[in-house]
Parts: sequence; structure tokens; C-alpha cells
Amino acid sequence: MLPQGWGIYVGRPGAGDPPDAERAANRERHQEATPQRLTRAGLTRAVLVALAGVFLVVGLSLLRWIEPGIHAYPDTTWYVRNALLMRGWDQADADQEAALVRCSYWVQPALSFAKQAECVQDAGELLHSPPRYEEIFAARPGYPIILAPLSAMLGRQGFMVATLMVAVLDGILIMILVRLLGGTSAEQLVAGGAFLLLPSGFWSTRLLSDGTMLAGLLVTVCGAILLQRGTRRAGVGLILAGLGAVFVRKSANLGGLSLALFASGAAIAWVSRGPAKRNGYLLAGLSSAALLLPAASGILLGWPGLGTSVQDMFTDHFLRPDVHDPWSSLARANLQFWPELFRQWLHSPVLVLGSLAALAWLAVRLRMASIPLLLAGLSGIPLLVVHPVVIEWDRLLVPIWVPVAVAIGLALPAFVAARLDFVSAQLRQFSSSHRLR
Repeated sequence: MLPQGWGIYVGRPGAGDPPDAERAANRERHQEATPQRLTRAGLTRAVLVALAGVFLVVGLSLLRWIEPGIHAYPDTTWYVRNALLMRGWDQADADQEAALVRCSYWVQPALSFAKQAECVQDAGELLHSPPRYEEIFAARPGYPIILAPLSAMLGRQGFMVATLMVAVLDGILIMILVRLLGGTSAEQLVAGGAFLLLPSGFWSTRLLSDGTMLAGLLVTVCGAILLQRGTRRAGVGLILAGLGAVFVRKSANLGGLSLALFASGAAIAWVSRGPAKRNGYLLAGLSSAALLLPAASGILLGWPGLGTSVQDMFTDHFLRPDVHDPWSSLARANLQFWPELFRQWLHSPVLVLGSLAALAWLAVRLRMASIPLLLAGLSGIPLLVVHPVVIEWDRLLVPIWVPVAVAIGLALPAFVAARLDFVSAQLRQFSSSHRLR
């Protein structure tokens, strides 16, 4: 069927074409370039989907919070203390309150009074660590900035509320990411739910800065996808905002994410042509510039760098003398770390193989669009290389669950719909054969 307005005329209007046909062709091209207006029914559906998404992520975040287990860690003490110092608290009072907050949220169900008192004493001793260890957390203002205003308004409950707000933001951002990838409403909701039910949801709802890091990563990936599409201004803006959010959370994560984006941009530029190739170069250039931020912050602000972080690991938070050759020690630690980590993964083959299958399916489904998402998910691997500690691998590798959640969101609704169609067809066939008898 020919497009409306072209009548029976076939071909491109030229100099000898009838004026009516030329005007009709121009009108048709203008209509194709104009996006369709959102109808009232479409607006209502969009609002309902948005409300469903918000209720879903809020409910799942609360469920992850109230589940038994650890909610606050030693790092929590430093983040709370820095938030209180931002509010103008005296350092001694901030130390005492930070220890109380950490121990009151340590585990669910709550500790006995005697164990809480012991916890407060240990947390207080932690805050008297060497200055070099304190400087590491002073260089991570991103999470305390969020904690400070809400704790000022809500007291100790504000630390929990701020953390859950970040987790809700993470769930909303991953639904937006799926939308940018062409996902349906059902796929967005499933991806948001999967993100919070996977280990990413656990770490997003702890009193740690991982939720803010994941928010920055998600914003960065959304920007990379927009840039890959050719929407340069919005894409570059989101990339810069996301990288900045990750940087103020922890510069080590910025390094891993910048390396992932550089590899993404290089891969896109390698296999593409025209504007897409230039967009790949732009993505690689932005990520290269981001790699210079930690060095610049060390020079301008005196923030500790990678060498300090490596020494922190080998000296038990600077309680022992610095190692003479930290890089050789790091290489030996990696030789011991990775075989042990692979042995641990063998105890959970379903989880590991399922995750690998999800990533492979995502690569096949999205093709070029999957490159920034997949490599951003692998951005935790460089952190493991410079911090090879077996008990922390699950936290450092938390970005991997972002592409896994997206894969689940894109695959599960279609899989369920296909199974339901199959069952419905079988029931209709059974009903027809029964009537024939």
C-alpha cells in the first residue's frame, strides 16, 4: 500500500512532476519527521507504568533492608562521621555518634546491649586509625554529602532513609536504561526488580557508598548509549555527570569505569563508520580525560592515590610499616588470589554459569548497543586486581549485576509470554478435540 497523500504516483518528484504530487511528497516527508503526539490513553499508561515502577523499587528496597544480616560495616563509621563533620559537629562528638550509628544498624535483629557496647568501643578505636587511613575516606565525599542533610532532618533514621533513597534511584535508573535500549514497560519493571533481588540490591541497601557508585555508573551507561545513538549533547552531559558522581564516591571505581568506557569507545570506533565512528572516538576521549582526574585530585587536593590504597591493604590500614616493593607484592597477591576465587566460584556453578549465559545472551540480543553496558559491568575487575582480598570480591564486582539485571529484564517477559502462548494453544487444541468427540 502506498503512503497516504501519494495517490497512484510512483517515483521521486522532479522538475516535471505535477505540483500537487510534489506538495504531497513534501507533506509526507514532513509528517515522517514529526514525532507522534502522546495521546491521553498513552499518557495515562505511562503514568501508571511509572507509578508501578516506583512502588516496585520502593517495596523491594524496603524488603532488602529489613532482611536479617549485616547492614553497617566498618567503612560505615567513617562515612557517618564525615557526614556529621560536614554538618559542623565537633570531632569528638562526631566520633561517638558515628560509632553509635554504626553499631545500632550493624545487624538485624539488633545486638544485645552488651554486644552493642563492645561494638561501640571497637568502632571508636577504628576512628583513631593513622591519618593516612583517614585521608582515604576524606577523599570520598560523595556518600556523606547525601547523608548529611537527611540526618540533620531525621536524626539517626536519616542515614537509613538516605541509603534507601539511593537504592530506589538505582532501580529507577536501570528501568530508564532498559527503556533506552528499546525495552517494553514489562521489561523495564522486571529489570528493576531483578536489580534489587540480585546482589546489587543487597549492596545498594547497605550503609555504604556502593549505591551511589552504581547510580553514577548507570547514569554513565545511559549517556554512552545516547552518544552511541548520535544524541551527543545529552550523552556527553550524562557521561560527565555519571563519571563525576563515581569520582567523588571512590576514585578507584572511576579508574575501572573509565577503562571500560575507553575500551567501549575504541571497539565502537573500530567496527563503525561515519558518525558512529566519531562518537566512539568521543567516548574514548572522554574516558581518557576521566583517567586523569585521580592524578589531578592528588596534586590539587592532596587526595591519596593508587599507591596509598595498595599500601593500606598490605599494612593493615597503616598499622604496620610500608612494604618495600608494593607492586611486586601486589603481583604475588594476585597469583594467590585468583585461583582461590575460582575455587569459590566452583561452589556456586548455577549462579556463575547463569550470569555468563545472561551476558552472552545480552551481547547477541543487543549487538553493538551492548558494548558499553557489558564492559561497564566488568569495571570491577581492575579493582580486584589492585585489591585482591577474597572476602571482598563480591562487593568489588557488584557492577557485573547491572548487565545481568538488564538481560533478565529483556528476556524473562518474552520467555513467559511464549510459554503462556504455548499453554494456551495446547488448551485450545485439547478443547477442540474434546468437542469433536
